[in-house]
Amino acid sequence: YRNAIYFDFEGEGKRRGSTVPPKPKICGFFRPNEKGKSGKFNVACFDPLWKPVFSGNRNSCYISSFKDCFYEGLTELDKNDKYLIHWTEHERQVLKTYLDNDLYEILETYLYNLHPVAQKYVRVTNKFGDKSRGRGRKLEDFYASIYPGREAQPSLSYGAAESCRKINKACSQTRFWRKFSDQERKIARDLIDYNHGDCKSAWLIAKRLGSYFNE
Repeated sequence: YRNAIYFDFEGEGKRRGSTVPPKPKICGFFRPNEKGKSGKFNVACFDPLWKPVFSGNRNSCYISSFKDCFYEGLTELDKNDKYLIHWTEHERQVLKTYLDNDLYEILETYLYNLHPVAQKYVRVTNKFGDKSRGRGRKLEDFYASIYPGREAQPSLSYGAAESCRKINKACSQTRFWRKFSDQERKIARDLIDYNHGDCKSAWLIAKRLGSYFNE
């Protein structure tokens, strides 16, 4: 679990009646350090319209096409024999939908869905108090049950989908970060922090699972 990259998408959510996942606006990547709980985080912006967000958050953001982002990631995975870890099947479906078949088929060999193992862990340890696998529970619920004494990861005032829509609107009105209102800047920064929190939560959950099942 340490020799891995944890990733998470943020986007506008499925349209009503659609079975096709929408193309994400951003994808965060968390790479654990060789020791300890920390790691390095960055986030790819796939929509060129979001250039102001990149300009205002250069320490963590970069602009990339969806294909180039994962093609370059594949090089790192192959070179270092790493896994690409995600929380649910949604991430896999997004990749399958928006990557060329040849690239997806190679990338798929590195993918690892953390959710089923986390479900097994909470059932065996009875973390939710009802011997359940946490069906219907969100990532933050698993994190809180596994690390009850820790502060929760960052949350959002509007939800990820609505935050993305608000950022879209702001970016359509100006190409410059400096012209964003304070509220618009907060929404963008909060979304990045939220994505970072999701990626780090998945890593910390994986760290606990690895310790438990390797005992």
